[in-house]
Amino acid sequence: MPFTQVNGIDLYYERLGAGRPIVLIPGLGTDSKVFMPLGRDLAAAGSVVLLDPRGAGRSSKPREPYTIEEMAEDVSELIAEIGIGPAAVVGYSLGGRIAICLAATHPEQVDRLVLAATSAREGKSRPLGLRWILIEIGAHLPMGQRAGSQPSYAFVNQRDAARAFDGRSLLGAIRAPTLVIRATRDLIIPRRLSGELLGIPGARASALRVGHFSLLMVRHRELAAEILKFLAEGTR
Repeated sequence: MPFTQVNGIDLYYERLGAGRPIVLIPGLGTDSKVFMPLGRDLAAAGSVVLLDPRGAGRSSKPREPYTIEEMAEDVSELIAEIGIGPAAVVGYSLGGRIAICLAATHPEQVDRLVLAATSAREGKSRPLGLRWILIEIGAHLPMGQRAGSQPSYAFVNQRDAARAFDGRSLLGAIRAPTLVIRATRDLIIPRRLSGELLGIPGARASALRVGHFSLLMVRHRELAAEILKFLAEGTR
């Protein structure tokens, strides 16, 4: 199985297809298994690298707290280790924050950036409100994974890393052409927060009439079509 040692941990990844490198970074509480349908869709046009982020799937799950900066460094070292940079980077939800940090701090490794159903920072959630429930309970559902494959402490570490991160100051440093894909029925990422991503120089926006989870779990072909159309512009 493809593991590599990066940034002090064992990181699991898989590769699909051939051609232009595309790195797919999963969201909170999920891993490459959940993102495999999207990965297969994208593999029609490139060599897709799907990874299990720190704390999820088959990658290491340290007990000490995580940071988005640390998780971005994991991905940076993976790109360098397997020799695929520069790559198109697709970040979904939590993975979007990791992608923002990666693109800002390692611009030489990112030639196109796609940010889907994500934001540069966490919004406030009223305890026991709908958004709070979706984040605290809904995002921790296995969603196709083997039940219990992510220990609760690792989920909390990922969640706390997302809450502590505020990437607004990094947006202006991103130089890669960027597509922001918003789910119009997203109850996790409010429109006002996803709209902040248009502070990335030259970023453009796209919207699909779906929810946060259905964008990935049900409508992944539409999501892939938006991504591939954007990536194709960079090959002309």
